[in-house]
Amino acid sequence: MSVARRRLLIGGLCLCGTAIFRSVSAQSDTNIQGEGQCFFDSAVSQAAAGDIRNSLYRHSSGDPGRDQTVSDLLFRTARTYDIAQAELPTFRFIPVTVKGDGFATDETVEPDTKGLVALNLRLLSAAGADMLPITGFEVILAHEFAHIFQIRNRDIEKLQNNGYHSREIELHADYMAGWCISQRGELTTAALQGVAETLFSRGDKNPDVTLHHGTKTERISAVLKGYLGGGSTDVARAASINGMGYINSL
Repeated sequence: MSVARRRLLIGGLCLCGTAIFRSVSAQSDTNIQGEGQCFFDSAVSQAAAGDIRNSLYRHSSGDPGRDQTVSDLLFRTARTYDIAQAELPTFRFIPVTVKGDGFATDETVEPDTKGLVALNLRLLSAAGADMLPITGFEVILAHEFAHIFQIRNRDIEKLQNNGYHSREIELHADYMAGWCISQRGELTTAALQGVAETLFSRGDKNPDVTLHHGTKTERISAVLKGYLGGGSTDVARAASINGMGYINSL
């Protein structure tokens, strides 16, 4: 693996554990449960982007074979979203002791990269079918990369200008995640639905909180809609437009 490719997985992640725990507790009014949620471009992810020197966030899952699998997923996902080599985000593993399934921000946190994506090691040890841990990890990875894509293409602004908030932004990312998974053509609809049902059965069941991501049913439906629409385009920009149409139809 080249140095440039390896940097996406091994490059320094700017996640400060103390700052993250403060940020999560500071948002107690949102009733964050941690599992089943990501924190895109929030106080949590911005605090995470503040200190690349902290060693709490890991370069490795502890298993070289699994690291290689994750690295392959990272580059495949980046290619699917048509992210240029010079704009690849830094990636790190989040320890299971930290709340949340993932973080994403587009802030530059490491030389020769742009933004960061971090996923919780909990996702690689989830209970369930044999295929769940890595497929569930891939779904959340595709969701976090969708957030990177959203902000770089001003989709956040477009959704907000239409009067939408966190729920719709997250469901659009779920749609994009389903589309992204569809592009490798190796998963049945039933298998993806089973993974999504397990992933989204955790956390975020309160539509009244500020960072509500959508109900379990809404999130599963968005992922499956994106997946089923995957055959209509292999271009991320077109898929995003289709996702906007889906959000408008809700």
